[in-house]
Parts: sequence; structure tokens; C-alpha cells
Amino acid sequence: MNLQINRPDIKLHTICFIIGYAVFLLTLLLPTNIAIVNMMDSGMGFIGNGLKLLRYLSYLLLLIGVTDRLVKKNKILAVICAAVFLAVEVLFSKNNTMLLYVFLFVGASVVDAGTIIKTSFFTKGFFLLFTVIPSQLGIIQDYIFLDGTRHRHGLGFSWTTTGTILFLHLVLEYIYLRREKITVLEFALLELVNIWFYRMTDTSMAFYITTAFLVYFAIVRLEKNKFFLSRKIEYATPLLPLICFGVSVWAQYAYNENNGVWKMLNEFVHNRLMLGHNAIQNYGFSLFGQKMEWIGFSVRAMAGEYNYVDCSYLQLMIEYGTLFILLVVAVYTILMIRGLIHKDYYLIAILAFVLVFAMTEPRLMNLMFTSFPLLVTAVMKEKEQTDGLKIFNRKFVYG
Repeated sequence: MNLQINRPDIKLHTICFIIGYAVFLLTLLLPTNIAIVNMMDSGMGFIGNGLKLLRYLSYLLLLIGVTDRLVKKNKILAVICAAVFLAVEVLFSKNNTMLLYVFLFVGASVVDAGTIIKTSFFTKGFFLLFTVIPSQLGIIQDYIFLDGTRHRHGLGFSWTTTGTILFLHLVLEYIYLRREKITVLEFALLELVNIWFYRMTDTSMAFYITTAFLVYFAIVRLEKNKFFLSRKIEYATPLLPLICFGVSVWAQYAYNENNGVWKMLNEFVHNRLMLGHNAIQNYGFSLFGQKMEWIGFSVRAMAGEYNYVDCSYLQLMIEYGTLFILLVVAVYTILMIRGLIHKDYYLIAILAFVLVFAMTEPRLMNLMFTSFPLLVTAVMKEKEQTDGLKIFNRKFVYG
């Protein structure tokens, strides 16, 4: 299995990105470990402050690694414009997460896509192993969440779905890195691990999605990488981000608890339609978002009434505003177009699964889980600077 970073890629800006991004991921992942949570709850709050300080240092490292190249390529103005727009979002949402993401996107602009995915895969992979395995050996707590008649294992995390969803995104990254070299045995082993996560956590949606793309890519592998996309469907893929956004938000807006069909759909997605509908009624939409406190389940008791929205599109739209969710849709649309330009059908198919999964899970722009949005600024093939792509008789050029 060849997942190592090629030696020619090891330059100063690449080293800065690898270290910076790895530190960023770890400072977000560690507070999901139940041992760290228990330590912070028992009077060791300085751990959280220390992790936050390290995360800010990672932003600085990312900036150091990219500054000279931004100046040479005259991209400072574009970065400033993005930062100003997101700063406005901060004023309304009171959440600076997306503004700080600018450092990650800027840092990603001087490294190749493979380096980004490898850094994410190895960092999250090691963290998952060193959380789940100790929980099963009794070294750290495997908290049991009681949900009606279900006993859902935390597997060392502060909430039962965290490990499963982290595994889902790791599988996507693994397939992206392995591509046509992956074997049927690897698919089988990944599905066995997926089944184990499902039996332990009863996280059905993540299980179904993971199984679906493992089966899909296994068939593709057996068919010698012939992707099942006609040219007409292939060129329509850039519309998928807009379609997923529109359908998911409309469904939650139109949900009617008195309608039998809507009730059945709502039960299938574990009340997500009802919760999304209630959020729209209670908070509404705005251009630049609003301050939100999403209250959901965790190992801690809930501090208020449950109002969590699992749909990524709706959650981002309510908290960060209509303009921001359109920006997110544009990011994924550009990624789809880049995939078509390079004929990178692995990227296109992976993005499709991410977009569909985001209709029921809030991970679309959570860079702790998914690293693929960073590829929108990453270095790909040189031909992209001159070649364009014709979609619906219109030529698109990226670069």
C-alpha cells in the first residue's frame, strides 16, 4: 500500500502545511475523546485553553508556509476579499470558525491534493485507533448511551456517532488515495469494520452510506474502473451540490406532521425533518446568519431544550446565512468541475456521497471530519491552467 508522500513534495511550504493541518485536526479531535472530556470536567480546564492556543499557532504556521507564494501569484486581494466577507458573517453569527478556515484554504493553495488527503487520513486514522482500541481494552471509558431500548457504545468518544462518522470519512479518503490499486479483500475488510461500528453504535445512516459507496467502488473495481456515468449525466454532476441543497432544505420547510407520507419519511431519518422544520419556524433565514447555540446529545447532560439540526445545508443556512450556504454550494460545484476537467471520477463519486450524506449529517464544512473542501484551492494538474471544460455548451476554465 503506497500512501507515503513523495520526496519531491517535501518543501518548506509543504512541511508547514502538514504540521499545521495535523495540529489543527488533533486540537479539534482530542476534545471528542471521553478521557479528555472527563479531565476538563474535573477541573483541568486549562487543557481546552492549551488546545485552542495550539490551534491558533497552527493557523500561524499555515500562513508562514504560504506568504511568499501568495505575493508572487498576486492572490493577496482574493484572500482579503474572502476574509472581509467571512468577517461580516462573524459579526452576525458570533462564530469565527469559518473565518479561521481561511488559513486552511490559503495553506492548501500551495500543496497538492494528495498531500492534503494523506495528512488528514493519517492524523485522523491514528486518533481513531488510539481512541477506539483503548476503549475496548478498558483503558478509557466506553460510555453506554441509552436511547430508548438501544444501548449505543461511545467507543471512547463523548458521543456515540463520532467514531462511526470519522470512520466513514476515513474510508472515503482511503479510496481516494488507493484508487484502482484497491483490492476486493480491502473492500471486504472495510465493510466488516463498518458492520462492527454499526453493531456497537447503531448509527444506521452512516452505516448505509458507507456500505453503499463500498459496494459502488467494489463494482467499479471489478468492472475495471468503468464508472457508470453517461456523458450527459457526467456533465450534469456540477448541479448535484445545488440539487442536494435545494431538496434537503425544501423537504424540511414543506414537512407536514399530519401527512402520512411525510411522517413515514421523518421516521426513516429519525425525526430530522421535524427538527429541521421546527428550526425554520423558530429561527428563519437571513443573509448573514445569526448567533446560534445548537443543543444536542453528548456524554454531558443537555443544557436546554434539544434544537439540533443534522442537515448540513440547513444548519449552515440558519447560522451563517443564505449568502454563505451559496458560497459552500459554489465550492462543491467548482470541485465537481475540477474533477471533470481532470477526469477524476474517484473525486466526483466521493463528492457525490459527501453531498448526499450532508443531507442528514452536519459535516459538509466541518474540516475536522472532511478534508475534501480544501481541494478547491489545492494544486492539481498544470493543464488546468489552460484547458477548459464545456458544460451545457458553456466553457468553464479554472486557473
